[in-house]
Amino acid sequence: MNENKAVPNIRFKSFENYWVKIKVSNLGNKFTGGGTPSKKNKSYWSGSIPWFQSSDLILNNVLKISIKKRITCKAIDESSTKLVSKDSIAIVTRVGVGKLVLIPYKYTTSQDFISISEIIYNKKFVLYLLYYVLNYSRRLGTKQGTSIKGITKNYFLTTEVVLPKNSFEQQKIGDFFTKLDKLLDLQQQKIDKLELLKKALLQKLFPKHDAKIPELRFKGFEDNWIIYSFSGLLIKNSSKNKNLEVENIESISNKNGFTKQSEQFDGYRVASLDLSNYYVIKGNQFAYNPSRINVGSIAYKRKGEEDSIISPLYVSFSTKNNINDAFLWYWFRTSSFKKQRIQFSEGGVRDTLPFENLKKMRIKLPRLNEQQKIGSLLSKVDQLIELENKKLQNSQQAKKCLLQNMFVE
Repeated sequence: MNENKAVPNIRFKSFENYWVKIKVSNLGNKFTGGGTPSKKNKSYWSGSIPWFQSSDLILNNVLKISIKKRITCKAIDESSTKLVSKDSIAIVTRVGVGKLVLIPYKYTTSQDFISISEIIYNKKFVLYLLYYVLNYSRRLGTKQGTSIKGITKNYFLTTEVVLPKNSFEQQKIGDFFTKLDKLLDLQQQKIDKLELLKKALLQKLFPKHDAKIPELRFKGFEDNWIIYSFSGLLIKNSSKNKNLEVENIESISNKNGFTKQSEQFDGYRVASLDLSNYYVIKGNQFAYNPSRINVGSIAYKRKGEEDSIISPLYVSFSTKNNINDAFLWYWFRTSSFKKQRIQFSEGGVRDTLPFENLKKMRIKLPRLNEQQKIGSLLSKVDQLIELENKKLQNSQQAKKCLLQNMFVE
């Protein structure tokens, strides 16, 4: 944007006038706060009027909200919460700043919100204008998507925003981002369906409890699955690091994969870090944190991936030839593993699963070629999920770029 001429970098054709600055307080005729009726009075929470809190909104989704709680008219009369008219924009100003949503029906909120009603300009445009200001503009102390902890009502209402006077331009921008968000939502739904498919396959491709065969099976396989002890299937790896550098340090991420950790170490820490105590992990090897196995902290390094080193806190192991690694990787996500993890974990400040206890677990196995088919199928589903997630991330990045160029700082 030209500093002396308020126009966006990207603009629909035929619009040429400069945009103008106004305060948020001039976007609508009514601004309503919220409150929380007493949770002790159950009669307050048996009504039909939606009551929202910050967790009901989805970050980066300004069109969807879930109704989890409803209150009565009496709750409104006897508490600080207020009834907000339909077609208002609910904005989180405390816990979860950056969340907002356009609500097409009457509702109430907690004290973490300000709602703008009787909106003077195009509602969809105002919705995305405020989304931009709250998430990407420096006007409220944000920068490149960095969130802020909270804003006061007065500070928010006196914040200046920039908009076009032409209502048709407002409409075009609002409609454009609405359509874009609907496409993003469809992409997310596709990912959600694939995740549900994966969950269903995990439940049906592995035997349940005392069953000898799974509910769903590939054609040509009829034999009962056989119970094996991990003591005869797993081999602990104890190769210490000799020559790998700090750039090869990895940890296990929340997504059950390995994550590079070199960027977390500055020069001073590297100089004082004894990497000889770290273990080397190679392709076709698993690793897990015995103290965080309850949150799924387990990872697998596939064949062909470069060697790396992991903290001495982790346990690394590989498998013998009678079990397929991909099959085992997905078995670690079944209820059978979760049940045994609880059974063999040792209590303390946090549950811990030493490798010797992991080896006490038992697993039902089909023939190796059936294991391979199961592992391959689930791997393909995961690859589809990863592909669709990349598409979503690219679209989200495109949306961010468009917001930064179609609105004015």
